[in-house]
Amino acid sequence: MVKQVINLSTNLIQVNELSGLDPDGVSHDFSDQVLRNDEGLIVAHHSLPLHAVEARIGSFGHIIQGVLGLEIIAMLKRIWEGLGLPIRSDHTMKMSSANTSIDTTIDVLENLILDSGVGEVMVQVQILACANFNLLLGRPFHCLMSATTNDFPDRSQTITLRDPNTGK
Repeated sequence: MVKQVINLSTNLIQVNELSGLDPDGVSHDFSDQVLRNDEGLIVAHHSLPLHAVEARIGSFGHIIQGVLGLEIIAMLKRIWEGLGLPIRSDHTMKMSSANTSIDTTIDVLENLILDSGVGEVMVQVQILACANFNLLLGRPFHCLMSATTNDFPDRSQTITLRDPNTGK
């Protein structure tokens, strides 16, 4: 059943209800991979590792693991320095972390060519002074690539990426 829920901050949100979903089927398919509470209900894990996509940066042949998540595409400063590509200092942005601290990006690397296996695409990458990743592939990457992710109780994930220019 599909319901439309009005969200005042954006347009519409679509909610899909899965009638007839069999919890025993989830239990059977993923057995000991699921967590249960004291009443035996399946519950979420406290945390799970992020997943990554391997991408080649332009003609450099440099392969980097891009972590999937968040609102921007971001790269660690030392990775950018190793590439030697020019950046723009007029597109910095302030970022608010989950703990409410605020950091400013250094600059933006415009139209960086990435190839994650379906063809080359260009992304706008914010450069960060410090981070616990080399490349963060956030929502702009997901939207550009029409990414579809499927997450499973055994913690595995599949991601489908589509090249916006070729449809591959």
